[in-house]
Amino acid sequence: MRDPAHDIDVLNDLIEITMDSYEGYREAAEHLENTEVAALFSRWALNRRHVLCELRHAVQNLGGRPVAEGTVLGSARRFFVDLRTHLTANHDAVVEEAERSDEHLKHQFESALNDYRLSTPVRDAVEHAYLSVKTCHGIVHELKQPCPSHPRCAR
Repeated sequence: MRDPAHDIDVLNDLIEITMDSYEGYREAAEHLENTEVAALFSRWALNRRHVLCELRHAVQNLGGRPVAEGTVLGSARRFFVDLRTHLTANHDAVVEEAERSDEHLKHQFESALNDYRLSTPVRDAVEHAYLSVKTCHGIVHELKQPCPSHPRCAR
């Protein structure tokens, strides 16, 4: 027999860290001068908000109460990203922090997917959300790569 309390705990942990990601992308998009990257970050913030809705819905379906806030670590990380952005006016630093944050988020989802105690419906919900996270992470990683065919991008 599956333990709904365990499923709820795992989902709420993912909600907290996904909320950190949402807030990080949203805040970074507001401060970036590069409008193309800012637009991407805004779109990813919306994507994370959609993932949050799905995870919260899964918690509610189990009779639980979804957490309402992100982690303390996430708040601190966003503060330093905001500070770094203002001090350096360099979108590369923000993109690097976004990749690092997404890498952590991706690992949290992978850990949840490796949890043999998760029920099948919860595993399905986590897997669906994970695919979205994994896709965004890949694109963030590509933002760091120079495109040699374009003189502005060559480093």
